[in-house]
Amino acid sequence: MLLRVSASSRLICILLALFSATIGCAAPVSPSRVWGLPADEFVARLAEGDRSVLDRVPDDDIRDALLLGDDAAFALGTLLVDTGRAPAGARLLRLAWETSPEPFRRAALNALVSLDAIPVDSDEYAALAREAIARYPDDLSALLLLSEHYYRTQRHADVLLLTDEASDAIASLSAGSLVRQELSLQRAVSAALIADGSIADGWVGPFRALYRDFLAAPMHSRLWVFLIAQETIRAAFTADELRFFEAKQLLAEGRAREAVDRFVESARRVVAGDQALRDLVLSPAARSDLFRGGLSASRWDAAAALESLAPLLSGDAATETLEYAGRIYRVVGAHAEAVRVLSAALDQAEGSRFDQSLRWYRLSSLVRMSPANAVRQLPESVATIDTPESFSALFLDLADRLVIANDWNSLRIAYDHLESFATDDVLARIALALTAAIDAGQFALPPGTAEQLRARYLERAAGQRADVFAALVAATLLGRDGVDALALAKPQPDAGDGAPAPAAESAAEPVADAVADAVVFARTWLRYGLTDRLARELRTAAAAVPWDLRVDASALLAARGEVSRSIAALNWFAAAGGRFTAEIARMRYPRAFADAFDRALDAEQVDPWVLYALIREESLFDPLVSSSAGAIGLAQLMPSTADDIAARLRLGGYDLTNPSDSVRIGARYLAMLTTQFGTVARALAAYNAGQGNVRRWERAAPHADELLFHQLIPFPETYNHVRKVVVSAAYYGYLYGDRAPADTVRAIFALAH
Repeated sequence: MLLRVSASSRLICILLALFSATIGCAAPVSPSRVWGLPADEFVARLAEGDRSVLDRVPDDDIRDALLLGDDAAFALGTLLVDTGRAPAGARLLRLAWETSPEPFRRAALNALVSLDAIPVDSDEYAALAREAIARYPDDLSALLLLSEHYYRTQRHADVLLLTDEASDAIASLSAGSLVRQELSLQRAVSAALIADGSIADGWVGPFRALYRDFLAAPMHSRLWVFLIAQETIRAAFTADELRFFEAKQLLAEGRAREAVDRFVESARRVVAGDQALRDLVLSPAARSDLFRGGLSASRWDAAAALESLAPLLSGDAATETLEYAGRIYRVVGAHAEAVRVLSAALDQAEGSRFDQSLRWYRLSSLVRMSPANAVRQLPESVATIDTPESFSALFLDLADRLVIANDWNSLRIAYDHLESFATDDVLARIALALTAAIDAGQFALPPGTAEQLRARYLERAAGQRADVFAALVAATLLGRDGVDALALAKPQPDAGDGAPAPAAESAAEPVADAVADAVVFARTWLRYGLTDRLARELRTAAAAVPWDLRVDASALLAARGEVSRSIAALNWFAAAGGRFTAEIARMRYPRAFADAFDRALDAEQVDPWVLYALIREESLFDPLVSSSAGAIGLAQLMPSTADDIAARLRLGGYDLTNPSDSVRIGARYLAMLTTQFGTVARALAAYNAGQGNVRRWERAAPHADELLFHQLIPFPETYNHVRKVVVSAAYYGYLYGDRAPADTVRAIFALAH
């Protein structure tokens, strides 16, 4: 019988500690009562997801919130708004604005001015918006809301007055700022139409600047509709200008091919000497738009147009334009042209801020054009690269192309060039591929040389942490148990099993000297159980979130049944190469839906830890998830596949979003594929890529063993899918089944001891 793991008592301890601790700048929870409940019970029930306690909060008597700490009025106001009680929520947000410290005061004010509970045309709304503008000149969201109201109600003079007051603040925003775009649009249109509908003076320049200074955006689609409807205003612009304006509108609406037609024609006219369009076409925004449209539509002529514009520019602008042209040539497959243009850009910009990106795209084109030739140029390329990390994906792409081409000698040469330069994950992956090739007899080497190379490659792969899969397989081939590859830290005796790893064994923790606002909010959302907002904060402020907060957030999310979010909360630390204790590793590799798995495993002869790993990697234990291809549920099954297997199982009326049905059908499908293909590794490949593809790969490499077959998989998604399942299965087997990670690798790849 499989191990059953009940909800950890550690989760309860975390929650109790959290509810009684100081939260950011918030005061500790008071032992007093709030709205008829003990304060700690009120907060604990919210954290557990019990929204019924909010029924105790009256619409008018809200000051008990002050007993809960500095963050309470803002958090409870947010909760009430989210649950449909906007008027009461607005009162609490007003209380937070009046009494709370930053950052809650600022957030409360921004929430207030965006609430439907305060009529946008009321004096109260205008006063709040102006308070926000005065107090927070670097945050113009309130200004935008007020200006939007004036604009929609055709109070154009008020728009001009309001934006005049904040002109310096608006100008300080980046051109990519949506707030700046919208305010600029409203000001330009209001300048064109004064309150009585006549034409105002001096409006053409600001209107034209909307097209010159900003990237194609939804506002350009709205502006085009406005131009079409306003014949008098449209008449102020030439046909060439209108063609350029229309290009922006088309690109904003996703019609890249039509947009490029118009951009290219505009560029042709400027190259021919048209001065009227010059400032529009040569602007940074226009060149970027032509680049984006050319990439999206895969248009060679967009690259040619950009290349023709470069001589009209100088300095960084000329270099950037050539880079744009080279990148489009690369995407459309014109790699020789890409290398030519990017080399020309490098000649005039070596050592500039474009130097490394130009080298990356040039080397990428060389790799795509001829991997073997790219290997020959590696010594020169490596000598000019500043940061190996930024080139890791490119080096892996080169290695993958050489593997698929069975060019093992070039791969070996590439490894030698990169050995003292590339990152650990790149070297480990190449080393493992070379080992598989040696074991499969792909090199004509003397026995002693082959053994020396094999040992060298395996030690390199086994001795690093960046690529857990490579470390696991290398350790297995070296006859080790593979435990070190899992990078589990020992628990600290003074802190308990949930403590973070010692400093010497963990990645640098993302804790800043001054706690970021995002971290303060994350602690507040954690404290009051706003899991949607908590998950969003963890995603957007990854590097700023302290490790202890991530662990606590993961525990709460797991306790609330939000398993996928619980796992995701810990992913930043794992990606940074940190070591987990076994207890925290179980939070990252949980036995979710254990009853459903037990029933499926009683019925099917599949490796239990492989099944858990497969489901984890397919859906992250989200039973409602669906893929763009149409796969549904925990096991991510296509409906047609599920229908066939359900018929074999005689399951009537199954539901792929039901965990029991999905795991049951997925387990049978995995068992069938393992029987059909002979090994778990090939079954996993077929589960991801389809049986037909695996059969085709088998015909292309009929004598490949399991490790070499995996290396030869031409689909990156499938290749990586197998890697991820192997790593997850190794963790599951070790954490719950007392199985050495190497035994899991042997079972999946059918390796002998």
